Amino acid sequence: MSYPVFLVNVSRESNQIQFPIGLSVIANALKKHNLGVRVLDMVPHAFEERETRFKNCITQEPAIYGFGVMIGNDHLKEVAKYVALIRDKSPSSIIVYGGHFPSSIPELMLQHSSCDYLVHGEGERAFPALVLAIRDGNFSPETITGVFFKRGGKTIGVRNRRIGKLDELSNPDFSLFDMEYYMRYLRETGQSWELMASRGCYGNCSFCYKFMGSGISLRKVSYVLDEIEYIIKNFNLRRFYFVDENFLQMKKSFLEFIDEKNRRGLQFSFIAQSRIDAIDEETCDLGSRNGLTCISSGIESVSQKTLDHINKKLTIIQAEEKIQLMRKYNIRPMVNFIIGFPWDTEDDYIELYNFIVRNSLQKQVRLSYLTPLPSTQLFQDLVDKGVINDVFEYSIKLDNLYWQRHINLTNMPDALLDHHFERITELGRRDLFNVKSPEYTRQIRGERFI
Repeated sequence: MSYPVFLVNVSRESNQIQFPIGLSVIANALKKHNLGVRVLDMVPHAFEERETRFKNCITQEPAIYGFGVMIGNDHLKEVAKYVALIRDKSPSSIIVYGGHFPSSIPELMLQHSSCDYLVHGEGERAFPALVLAIRDGNFSPETITGVFFKRGGKTIGVRNRRIGKLDELSNPDFSLFDMEYYMRYLRETGQSWELMASRGCYGNCSFCYKFMGSGISLRKVSYVLDEIEYIIKNFNLRRFYFVDENFLQMKKSFLEFIDEKNRRGLQFSFIAQSRIDAIDEETCDLGSRNGLTCISSGIESVSQKTLDHINKKLTIIQAEEKIQLMRKYNIRPMVNFIIGFPWDTEDDYIELYNFIVRNSLQKQVRLSYLTPLPSTQLFQDLVDKGVINDVFEYSIKLDNLYWQRHINLTNMPDALLDHHFERITELGRRDLFNVKSPEYTRQIRGERFI
């Protein structure tokens, strides 16, 4: 049986509109295996039109529908609505979940959802292998690493290993998406095109979930610049934002990136993320002369006790030195902090406020509530202590991650923790996006800081 493949992108109201990078990579991987694929991206359509449009796309013949599921914003519930539409019209179709949420709790996800298969971790190899096996009609899914399924009431599957080297399968494919919809949004808000040059992180912070495992995998510099060149040529956008956590930490790759950028004669600006301790003089000097305008880094806390507890491997003195180094080369520092660690005190938050003032970080801070996520060390500690009793129930109740308090692990009353969050946020928050067009304002929930 042929089993056509559909990749579905659905979302609830959120604080921003983002191009689905992961889905574009899966689409590319399927095409590289000569597998036909159609993308059903519901985001460009008004909320009230989405279900009707989706129903009209469902074929009565059996097909494979792949969904990327994110944690937070009731995304799993929204996905379940679309799955129910498929089951109603085409009960023999096969549903596959992938993404961060299913990858964090694959066994529980299968128990509590109606998907037939689940792909753990990076999907550009496992998902095409699953599609080919299903079409073959005589296969054992347990032979595909990263694929989970239910059999006889039991969950079967082996967690995926990190892809060591990102090849052509890991490039995005934009041809199946309404690119103008996303580009108009970026132009209107003055934002940058998001892209990824690497995956993973060398750090091992206790609150951070690395669904692909430890370490870093790199895309070839030529692939990254091909993507940038494509965006410039086709959409005349020259602002880019590297969403990978350690773009600047991979020094050899970064130097190659600058050399190749200049060899191609490309002119663009870019924002990068990096561990703040990895930033050095050479990177700032070379970057500032070649379009690097901003570095986003997670300091997390100005309490050395907290930094040591969460295994950040950073000192406050280092952080302040690196902020001044960025300023020396006219690179704007954007700094991320977290409040709500169990051992936090009011003095920590007063010092955080003073740190922002002392380092002139007003409007350059993103403050988040501590939100323990499944599969992190912090989360497991809370499960072991009985603070979190039902992992799945806790997970599906998470709404707007980081900017909404879901749990208070401190000894402070909720109102006091919220007071400090609001006070620090008011000082550090960034300018708001200027979203005016109805096609975007109707999909944005509340306010988001840039």
